[in-house]
Amino acid sequence: MSQIVEQAGQKCWRTNEGDTLDQIAIAVYGTSAGTLEILAAANSDLAQPVLASGVMLKLPDIPKPQSRRVRQVFDATKLGVSK
Repeated sequence: MSQIVEQAGQKCWRTNEGDTLDQIAIAVYGTSAGTLEILAAANSDLAQPVLASGVMLKLPDIPKPQSRRVRQVFDATKLGVSK
């Protein structure tokens, strides 16, 4: 089973056969948008897109994106739009 481990003070991911960077980015960071490139750069020595079992990947700290607030700018009921 793939898992997060610590190796020499660095957070790492131990792969299973067939793991890919985008799958790992989603599992660790919740998204591959913006995190996949950072994960790939931290592990630039990878030669294969599909990984073998037991490969140790460095997991860089990536700040979570700020949540975006949605603001209603009009009242749909005043425009004659029903819900």
